[in-house]
Amino acid sequence: MYRPRLLTLLLSCLCFLAPSFAAERLPAAFTVLADSSASLSPEQAAIQLQQKGTRVEGVYNPGFTETVWWVRLHMPAGFTKRWVQIANGHINLIDVFLLNKAQHVSDQFQLGDFYPFHQRKVQHTDFWIPPAGDSIVTILLRIDKCNESLQIPIFYTDADGFQQTIQDQNISRGLFIGWLLLLLVSNLFLAISLKEKIHLAYIAYLLAGGLWLMAQWGIGFQWLWPNTTSFPSIARPFFAGLSFLTALELMVQFFQYGTQQRSTATKWMRVAELLILIQLAYILIYDYKSIPAINKITYLRASSIVWLIAAITALYYLYQMLREKRPFALFFTVAQIILIVFAGINVTFEFGGNDGWQYFFRDNSSAIGLLFESTVLSFGIAQRYNFYKKEKLAAENALVQEKAEAAVKIMQIQEDERQKLARELHDGLGGTLASIKMAANKKIDTAPSQAGEWLNMQLGQAIEELRGIAHNMLPNTLQQAGLKVALDGLIQRWQDGGAYQLYYHNTVTQRFSDLAEVSIYRIVAELLQNMHKHAKAKQVSIQIWTEQNNLMLSVEDDGIGMQPTDSTGIGMRNMQYRTNYFGGTMHIDTSAKGTTIIISIPLENIAPK
Repeated sequence: MYRPRLLTLLLSCLCFLAPSFAAERLPAAFTVLADSSASLSPEQAAIQLQQKGTRVEGVYNPGFTETVWWVRLHMPAGFTKRWVQIANGHINLIDVFLLNKAQHVSDQFQLGDFYPFHQRKVQHTDFWIPPAGDSIVTILLRIDKCNESLQIPIFYTDADGFQQTIQDQNISRGLFIGWLLLLLVSNLFLAISLKEKIHLAYIAYLLAGGLWLMAQWGIGFQWLWPNTTSFPSIARPFFAGLSFLTALELMVQFFQYGTQQRSTATKWMRVAELLILIQLAYILIYDYKSIPAINKITYLRASSIVWLIAAITALYYLYQMLREKRPFALFFTVAQIILIVFAGINVTFEFGGNDGWQYFFRDNSSAIGLLFESTVLSFGIAQRYNFYKKEKLAAENALVQEKAEAAVKIMQIQEDERQKLARELHDGLGGTLASIKMAANKKIDTAPSQAGEWLNMQLGQAIEELRGIAHNMLPNTLQQAGLKVALDGLIQRWQDGGAYQLYYHNTVTQRFSDLAEVSIYRIVAELLQNMHKHAKAKQVSIQIWTEQNNLMLSVEDDGIGMQPTDSTGIGMRNMQYRTNYFGGTMHIDTSAKGTTIIISIPLENIAPK
């Protein structure tokens, strides 16, 4: 609950700062003139500005421009003590000419992103012209931002207003950056502790968004790349593209969890990310200042198409997530709507309105949008974590329950096999030994000389019967030579017995875990016994192979088919338990013409430990 209260307090502070701009800053009145030939001298420009210049107050927005512009500032009373603020820190070249009463250039200097930051008269993100003195009556500006979007907001302020403006900007921007740093640090700890990709994607998004804000405000030029002359002009589009790229990845990670299958929409998101990566690489590789005008226009059009494709792809992806009712899709939708609304406010104020509240929102609406969006996303990510944590806990509890049930089933299998062994010992070996005992007494009485030889032969048969029982339970070759050799021996004994015609093909030679080999061996032995005892089959086919990371076992016969009671018998039930224990499946297809049983077990579940 602390975040909404903190956000309310933060917004109140920002709103409190906004009116201070209006108290100390006044929109300047000036005249503008387009210089399409870029050949006018300051003196010529001053004359033409007086004759045919367009009078503007506060802000002039020609939009996308292909010409150089001249600006002549009109002098209010007390101008010599006023500071001039050009409230757009993203103009490539500004030549400042100070004209005296004779309309001659008394002083001149250069401003703009194409010059190192320290060359500015005032070390601030906006362009400032200090008080010119009583001898200066006209200030001319030659502004060059050809083949780019241009806004010219100009204000007057006194010394106190100058200090107040800088102070208010530093406070509001510090609050924004501090909030982003708080989100960054908290998500960094979450990424380290939880090791989930979504937190890394969110950190990348916050970093890219923060760098874009710093580039937008000019803070990046002031503190991070002050001595470069080419990067400041591309910093905003580069970090805007990087923010868009990380936003797409964050969206993908937000809706992906665990082993969820990737949708077609996700693949299209990857295509959009690739297009933006190509665009960003182009920005970094080519020197934007030296690109011919026609190439700049082509690049801007291509970039617009790329962004449009990426935006449509993101909206389509978000629509699919809402349609699939993915958890917390509404959170992400609300967050994006907030960012779009404030971005729209920013665009609206770019076309006018630069006083007081309007100037504040023009300068900070993108930051406010990012602040609100990141806050909603942080809450959504926290709720997402809690939701999937509960889901994971439920899955773990289900797995524990499943293992407990499997353990009970294994115990049941063991008990069934003990009962089977007891029956075989009682009915088979027990009966044999009982008959030997009774016959031995009679032999000793009637033919004592032959009793020893006869008794030796009968006991030998009993021993062979005992070996047969033991071999069927767990042959020595299974542990010594592996599953294939043990199955080959089992099949050979059935073939030698002649109970039915047996076709056998086994391509699996690898070893598995001891429990898996015993289980598979007993499944095959049980199937062979059932087909002889119940199905009355004359022909049986057994195939064992691997396919798509699964062990496959196929058994077919031409018997009379399975009766309803056969599928619930102890033998079939034990085979089903063993198959389920290893995460496999057993499919039975039976009719009066025969039965086909196919068992599939994932290899990863039976690999040697």
